[in-house]
Amino acid sequence: MDNNWCPPEQLRLQEIIRKEHKNKKIAYVNNVGTANMMAESGIGIILCPNFICGPKNQYVVPIRIKYEVNLNYGVAFLNGNKKSIVSSFAELLKRKLKGM
Repeated sequence: MDNNWCPPEQLRLQEIIRKEHKNKKIAYVNNVGTANMMAESGIGIILCPNFICGPKNQYVVPIRIKYEVNLNYGVAFLNGNKKSIVSSFAELLKRKLKGM
């Protein structure tokens, strides 16, 4: 993924790979769909977390690499959203999932 769309840890890993393989032509895309399409058509690879491809994708073969990272998830919604159902749901998730 290109620098504008890539999560920080993935960007770090991409930079490690790029620096170690300066003689290779590397192209970046700005969305997961395009990355999948390149891999599925045989013209590229996908560098992604294991939950993007999944273990049973019929088109691509996931290969685990040794690069451990701790990912954090959260809940986000539009700042200033006045819809009570949205903020209520976000607060519910915050209470229920806190400390998981």
